[in-house]
Amino acid sequence: MHPATNGALAQKKPPRVLRWIIVLVLLWLVTGGYFLVSTEVTIWSRTFGSGEATADPVAHVELERGQPFGLAAQRDEYVKCQVIPQAGEPREFIPDRPANSLRSSRLPGPEPAWFSGPAEARCTGPTTVLLPERYDTTGLNVLLGLIAAASLMIVVVFVQFARRARFNNRLYARD
Repeated sequence: MHPATNGALAQKKPPRVLRWIIVLVLLWLVTGGYFLVSTEVTIWSRTFGSGEATADPVAHVELERGQPFGLAAQRDEYVKCQVIPQAGEPREFIPDRPANSLRSSRLPGPEPAWFSGPAEARCTGPTTVLLPERYDTTGLNVLLGLIAAASLMIVVVFVQFARRARFNNRLYARD
C-alpha cells in the first residue's frame, strides 16, 4: 500500500456520535416539554371553558365568516338550536352528541360561519357552542412535526454508530 494513502487514512477522524446523541436528547426534551405544556393548556382551557360557550337556552358568540364552530348537546337528548346572527339569515341545527359522551369521543363536526359579527345561539336544551379555538390544530401539527424530527434523529444516531463501527473495523483490519 502506498504510504500517502496510509497517512490520509490515519489523519481521517472517526465520526462523532456523541454530538448526535446530545442533539437527539435535546430534541426529545423539547418534544416532551412541548407535549406537557400543550396538554396542560388544553386541560386548563377546557376546565375553565375557554373555546366554548354554554347555551342554556341562549349563548352569545362572535365569529368571522368561514370560522368553524360546533354545537354539542350536553346530554344525550334531542335538542334543536337556532343560530341568529345580527347580520345574516338564521339557521337551525341539531347538535351532535357531546365530546365527553360515552357514545362519542370526538368533537362535533365544525360548521363554517356564514356571517361575520355577533350572533345568538338559542337551543331547546343545554348545549355547548364550540368556538374556533377548539378546532385549531396548529399545536397538534407542531407536536407531530417534533415527534417526526425526533424519530428521524434516532435513525441518524444509529447511522452514526454504524459509521463509527465501520471506521473502527477498518483501522483494526489494517493492523
